Amino acid sequence: MEKGKLNVNFWVYTLIALILSIVGYLWINCIFFVFILLYEKNDYLTKQVLQPFIIVVCQYLITLAVSFLSGIIFFAVPDSVTAVLSLILILGVGIIFFAFKVIGIVQVATKKEVQIPIFSSLANTIYDKCYSKK
Repeated sequence: MEKGKLNVNFWVYTLIALILSIVGYLWINCIFFVFILLYEKNDYLTKQVLQPFIIVVCQYLITLAVSFLSGIIFFAVPDSVTAVLSLILILGVGIIFFAFKVIGIVQVATKKEVQIPIFSSLANTIYDKCYSKK
């Protein structure tokens, strides 16, 4: 397994990114991703750490959209119904994204390349469009 500039195996960086995504602090995930992007400068590692970062960003955007829509769309519905519907949607999204994160941790624990469904192809596409060497 390859090691980075700090003599740390790449799978450790990926595991840290996945654990940070479970904790769910967006800014810590941003800082860690920027560190990997700017300091390590490794294509493979960047793609591996980009997947958990995209998961956290998507989870935040969906939660934000549900919260926003619950205030606008459900204005005619009583507050208790709105709260319950919002809670069900946010919990459902949280459970789905948690399952994706666990899949990634299991793959890292077995020393495999992280291939989180949907997010691995999205990470590769984003990386290729943003950082491809022309």
